[in-house]
Amino acid sequence: MTTSQELMMRGTVMNNGVKIALEILICMLHLMTAMMIGMLQSGSVNKGKEQVVAAGLRDEDDGYDSEGLWDVPVSDDEGDPLFRRYPVYKGLKNMKEYKWEVGTMYVDRNAFKECVTSYAVHSGRGIWFSKCDSHRCKAVCKEGCKWFAYCHKMKQEDSWQLTSCYKKHTCSKATKIGIMSSQWLSKAFMKKICENPKIKLRSLIKKAHSKWNVDLTMTKAARVKQQALDEINGTYGEQYRRIHDYAAELLRPMIGLDGCFIKTPYGGQLLTAIGWDPNDQILPIAYAVVEAETKDSWRWFLLNLCDDLVVDKIRWCTFMSDQQKVTLNLNLCN
Repeated sequence: MTTSQELMMRGTVMNNGVKIALEILICMLHLMTAMMIGMLQSGSVNKGKEQVVAAGLRDEDDGYDSEGLWDVPVSDDEGDPLFRRYPVYKGLKNMKEYKWEVGTMYVDRNAFKECVTSYAVHSGRGIWFSKCDSHRCKAVCKEGCKWFAYCHKMKQEDSWQLTSCYKKHTCSKATKIGIMSSQWLSKAFMKKICENPKIKLRSLIKKAHSKWNVDLTMTKAARVKQQALDEINGTYGEQYRRIHDYAAELLRPMIGLDGCFIKTPYGGQLLTAIGWDPNDQILPIAYAVVEAETKDSWRWFLLNLCDDLVVDKIRWCTFMSDQQKVTLNLNLCN
């Protein structure tokens, strides 16, 4: 075997050895990366669970140890995608079928309370709020039932999150729902009252009983109807307070500007300024005949109009040109 052949064989062996070493190195790097990711995720989850225990159930005297109870890791790190995969609350037409899921996000505390109220009414459960403040809100069922839902406010955010719950009821259904407020009922009956503002109170009572199997008194039905009407039409006091705004809207100074061709042997164009009175009648203010409708002709026309109507008054007028509201950026003082 020649020297050149020996060198070629040695080079081939060396290349194969380098390739094998590189493949082994790449496999080791992949394995180390996977192990590091697993350790980081495990550490983040454990840290989140510690936060739940500390912030969510720290002040609870009655702990729940059951398969119906779940805890969710809470994190305020917006950059961590692991903690941004939470469902957002969406109301259902029949809240009896609502599935309580730990980690669900709510826009604010009122959204969580509305969710609990809707669920209580549709499912016929005697749920009430045992704790409700600016940072936490806990809904529990009547005595003897283990059902509960605990929600708290996220740090540096306005949103709230469901951190723990027990979804199974061990109680019988109720016909009197304490948290079913007149405000919630007014929203539920808003469409019906809007279609028939003169609806009778007994019709609302029958509707509530047939739809949710709940009892509604005449007094509460009257409050529900009045709150719905106030939301639809506005309160009488608010309308009287805005009477000056209505008057200003009806009596606002407005001048319409327009031009048209004059079909005569001499030609030219007619520039007009007209106004409206409170009776929606059109009144002519001024007109002029010019050679053509140009910026200079309109400027001359408006300057003469300012001299006649006084600049300080016309400055606050609203001008309409060609049936479109526009603002004329002309220096009327020059």
